[in-house]
Amino acid sequence: MWGSSSSSSSSLDSGSSFGGGSQEDKAKQQIQQAMAQEYYTTLLENMRDQCYNKCIKNPSSSLSSSEQNCLAMCCDRYVESTSVVSSYLIQAGRQQ
Repeated sequence: MWGSSSSSSSSLDSGSSFGGGSQEDKAKQQIQQAMAQEYYTTLLENMRDQCYNKCIKNPSSSLSSSEQNCLAMCCDRYVESTSVVSSYLIQAGRQQ
């Protein structure tokens, strides 16, 4: 997408003295930030849904201590397991 061929990268390089490379870097950074924001939003929504469904049996205006403990443990496990899976996928991607 960002000019992986040598002809497009050379044209970008020649324009970088006029700030072209800087614009591309800013665009890449904005895309990465948007992707990270979407990832974390999805992560939190999934964690909320799964832990709520697991721990809250009778919704009310307050949480019981057992519901609070269940939610805390569920969220901890969800974040930990997501971290383990993400690390594995990153390592697997580097080995290819």
